[in-house]
Amino acid sequence: MKKDFFKDYCTDEDLEKEGVWMDVPGFGGAKVKVARYGNKDFLARLRTLLKPYQNTIRKVETGKLDYMPDHVAEKLTDATHRAYAEFIVLDWEGIHENDQPMPFKVDNVMRVFKKSPKFFAAIHELSEDESYFRKEVQEEMGKNSQMLSSGN
Repeated sequence: MKKDFFKDYCTDEDLEKEGVWMDVPGFGGAKVKVARYGNKDFLARLRTLLKPYQNTIRKVETGKLDYMPDHVAEKLTDATHRAYAEFIVLDWEGIHENDQPMPFKVDNVMRVFKKSPKFFAAIHELSEDESYFRKEVQEEMGKNSQMLSSGN
């Protein structure tokens, strides 16, 4: 069997930014279009959102401050959720509120993250799994999906 380093181990930058559809395990058939954690747009937005807190972050990292103040920790969580809502979660299906499909909007993603840290953790985990962002993996998943839908 021939090997190709780039096909076997490297991700596709377009897939990382444009996202891929994934099932979210443990959330009743919810599907989310997820971009790769660490994509350039996400990182730029996260840096911008975290900038007001850089001095406090640096003080904690260097030991000049023993702990992250609660109000700052809350702001950091909100900033992280916002960056995910804007640049990692790109669309969704199967997310409902009061038996109605919840429209995909950044504010709704933020609400879901705030109410369900477990959902945020699942999205984070999916977005970090580089195997989803390899073109060959997506092509293979597409073939398997077509075979299942045609009954083969």
